[in-house]
Amino acid sequence: MQIALRPDPRRYEAYEKGGKTYYRDRYLGFHYGPEVIAQMAQKMAGTPVHYLAPSVENSEAYAAIRCEAVRHEISTGEYIAPEEDADEHQSLSPNARRAMTFISVDICGSTKLRAKMPVEFDQAFTILIKELGTVVGQFHGTMFKLTGDGFLAYIDHPSFNSACDQTVDMCLTFLVVLRDSINPALKESGLPELSIRVGAYFGDATIRSLSIPKTGFSTTDIASDALNRAAKVQGSCNPNELRVGRNLYELLHVQWLERTVQVPLNSDALGQDEYPVYRVI
Repeated sequence: MQIALRPDPRRYEAYEKGGKTYYRDRYLGFHYGPEVIAQMAQKMAGTPVHYLAPSVENSEAYAAIRCEAVRHEISTGEYIAPEEDADEHQSLSPNARRAMTFISVDICGSTKLRAKMPVEFDQAFTILIKELGTVVGQFHGTMFKLTGDGFLAYIDHPSFNSACDQTVDMCLTFLVVLRDSINPALKESGLPELSIRVGAYFGDATIRSLSIPKTGFSTTDIASDALNRAAKVQGSCNPNELRVGRNLYELLHVQWLERTVQVPLNSDALGQDEYPVYRVI
């Protein structure tokens, strides 16, 4: 197989300097000369090529079908699984370190909703977790844990660019499914409609096993600054909004970069001054 590298004009601006062609990355500001491009091509020899694609081809069409399924479940108690494949949940292997994308999802105003109508909120929460958790698997992600008013998830894949693209696609699908599937069904049934905030980040993580010998408790945990920052980025969101940190932004392909807008943020909570965060629209 032969692969040709052609700079995408949506992202790279070509210009001439000293009789040579250079390219400027419109989004990251980097400049690439012919020597750098030649080095990139040389280093690609023998590098594996990974393919990663979700089983959901169109989020709006998928949400329309799932709306009927959610209506049926609320009225009858019977869950109808989607036809699209979803990855089986897999446990983490401890004592490993690798780069991953992390996703933090939080339900807005969950404390007040649960206090005001606890039974109805718990029913709506169960529907939300079941539907969005399925989307996680359909985008080759894994739910890490429930947080009481949301959940944490990650995508662990050798191709970090593909994982970052998949992360944004998955998170936007969360918002479409909530808007077009879950909330219409909840409203029709007299259950509280929900709003969520979604934050995503990319970085290194250490998988570790923790135990308390005296009590017999044990768990597998993720130690990661990126996981913590995903939650901080999520906390900066407006309702029904996705924001991503700079580490993830830099690895996205242009079809997603075109849909980002940098937003003002007090980045002290992220542990870094003037750290860029982007809203994905």
